[in-house]
Amino acid sequence: MADLLERRLAVFGVLGDSGLEPWGEDPPRSLARAVRELDAFDWRPMGGAWRIANTPVGDALARRLL
Repeated sequence: MADLLERRLAVFGVLGDSGLEPWGEDPPRSLARAVRELDAFDWRPMGGAWRIANTPVGDALARRLL
């Protein structure tokens, strides 16, 4: 996951009115936050923590690879 975040291929965020609302943190902080939130859910979030989404760069890479 760290590699996807560092290469700007994916982001963490929460669902909002406009879809995924990225956290906007740098990759190391974003990953640390995701782990903290999973810890708070005892690693069983059942949809209650965060979401992951491709970025436009991630989407473009996926299209090239398919």
